[in-house]
Amino acid sequence: MKFVRSAFLLLTLSACATTIWTRPNTTAKQSKQDAAECRIDAYGKHPYKELVVEREHSAPTTEDANDMLRDSEASYCMRAKGYSSHSRVNLP
Repeated sequence: MKFVRSAFLLLTLSACATTIWTRPNTTAKQSKQDAAECRIDAYGKHPYKELVVEREHSAPTTEDANDMLRDSEASYCMRAKGYSSHSRVNLP
């Protein structure tokens, strides 16, 4: 039970986390530009793909089926450019 609570807390906090990309001798402007290029490239490889999700007792909703693929692709791109990622938790 303790493991379940710990896992739930970790998942909850990770949903509130922001990824910070850092690379030695890189300005904030350059970092933002590189991140934007990686996101654009990732979107080109994995465009928006609508997925209709039906849940019991609620109206169907739509989600982007490629959202996680784009995040992974953009992260790979930033690492390939020499960046390291760090997470910062944003508490409500």
